[in-house]
Amino acid sequence: LKDPTGKILLLCKGAESSVLEICDSGCVDVTRKHVDDYAAEGLRTLVFALREISPEDYVEVERLMTDCQNAISDRDQKEQLAFRTIEDRLCCIGATGVEDRLQDGVYETISALKEGGVKLWVLTGDKMETAVNISQSCNHFTASMKLHFLTARRDADSCKQTLESLLKLLEGTSRERAQTYGLIVDGTSLATCFATCPNLFLRTTLLCTAVLCCR
Repeated sequence: LKDPTGKILLLCKGAESSVLEICDSGCVDVTRKHVDDYAAEGLRTLVFALREISPEDYVEVERLMTDCQNAISDRDQKEQLAFRTIEDRLCCIGATGVEDRLQDGVYETISALKEGGVKLWVLTGDKMETAVNISQSCNHFTASMKLHFLTARRDADSCKQTLESLLKLLEGTSRERAQTYGLIVDGTSLATCFATCPNLFLRTTLLCTAVLCCR
């Protein structure tokens, strides 16, 4: 957009894991703390950043976007390349935390499904702290459930060790099932599991009472 003084500004919003990584100025550290605080309260978070674009840069940006729109092949890849070129060297200006209340009947519906023997998986783009908070508030995770975390695992060995340990625990208690277990998996670890040990991941998660896949 162009402000009243004629400056051309690029405004960007998104998850802190994406936006803060492309900021090289502004209140990055303070915003990161605010996001963590908001997420701990169960709020949905967004980070905002901007960049002033010179008229010369704007011409180049417009050319890149036009090329993407006119591309006959590999349009998605070209768009991603253009976005990475444009969304760079941003200035972080802050974050928001918004309460997103559960719709009526969600708690009761999930409770009824679980009583009927249905195992629920939740896939969300929320930050982990927010996702866990919401899962607890809607009875996806219960107070008596033991929660296990598979997070920030980028290598196959780490994922396999965690899953094998949890699988051994679950198989040891599968007959009694007095204790219920929940598993929290973030996006990084989920991608690693799918790429390196999908069968082990499936065997383990099928024995969990509830699974939460988050950002």
